[in-house]
Amino acid sequence: VDALVEILGSEEPQARHTAGLMLEDIAFERFKEVALGIERALDRLPPDHLALAELPYVLVEIPEPGVPKLLHRFLDHPNEEVVAAGIEACVELGDPVSVSKLSRLEKDTRLVELEEEEDDGGHDGSVTIGELAKEARLMLEAIGQEDRP
Repeated sequence: VDALVEILGSEEPQARHTAGLMLEDIAFERFKEVALGIERALDRLPPDHLALAELPYVLVEIPEPGVPKLLHRFLDHPNEEVVAAGIEACVELGDPVSVSKLSRLEKDTRLVELEEEEDDGGHDGSVTIGELAKEARLMLEAIGQEDRP
């Protein structure tokens, strides 16, 4: 698991993709081992290590009840890119438990660069963690409203 996490931090997109798929496959059989490897990565890798911003996207593909709790660890990370990846993954997961965690981030003024999309209407491509967290919280609250009878 540690070796795959290291490869997930590679500059080579194909290597990252393959490592992510392998981590997902292992997690289906042995989630606890993968979770422990991710926790080790959060503790030992440098804050700007590329794997840390990739791991939340790997986690959302794993149907395990421990995934939201592990994702929430990314929201407390010192690197804004890692936090932004964690926020996006929480929304993708659609877990309403994340709402309170996201609310705590709404005053965070660190800037992150967003990948520009062709249909974004000319936005500058950067947003604060706080703005991203607020938008994510609102999306999750809307999902929660839809689930209620």
